[in-house]
Amino acid sequence: MSEAPYIANLNSAIAYLKMGKRDHARESLNRALSQVPEDEKKSDNLPYIKMLSLLAATAVGDGDYTSAARYIQEGLALREIHADLLYMRLLVLMHRGAYNAMFPDVLKYFIACGAEDSSVYDFGFATREIIDKVMNEILPLAYENSTDHEAYFAAVSRYTDTTGNKLLKRAREIMTAIDKTH
Repeated sequence: MSEAPYIANLNSAIAYLKMGKRDHARESLNRALSQVPEDEKKSDNLPYIKMLSLLAATAVGDGDYTSAARYIQEGLALREIHADLLYMRLLVLMHRGAYNAMFPDVLKYFIACGAEDSSVYDFGFATREIIDKVMNEILPLAYENSTDHEAYFAAVSRYTDTTGNKLLKRAREIMTAIDKTH
């Protein structure tokens, strides 16, 4: 059985991105997206989810936040906990100044990054550097601008206690420090 054409175009796009040829990558991604049959646009089609996350990242890089939001919404509708899509959504929300809306996605991002099966998804935006940026810059911004500190803190504490997620534990420590200064 031969490889589906959209997979070949996705792989070409990934190669173009590695070479820094974003325009060629975008063309390959759009071609790939147009080749995905409707009945294959499902949550278990990881290449399709990867396409959407790469298209979102490319759109964010181009400053096209409207297109990025569309790709993100389509991807998260299929897979709610996906680090790359959640990170892109955080960037879109920051661009829009929607800081209060960011906090739930920060938590989902940490859950996705800490999930046992995270290696299956080949996340590109779950590196130590990006996790630290979310932890040290985006989390404080989102938490300080949230309207319900108590509910968010309780949710983080509950998830930390039940999952043992180290990223959520670190987030709780940062949130505690923020609460002490306010």
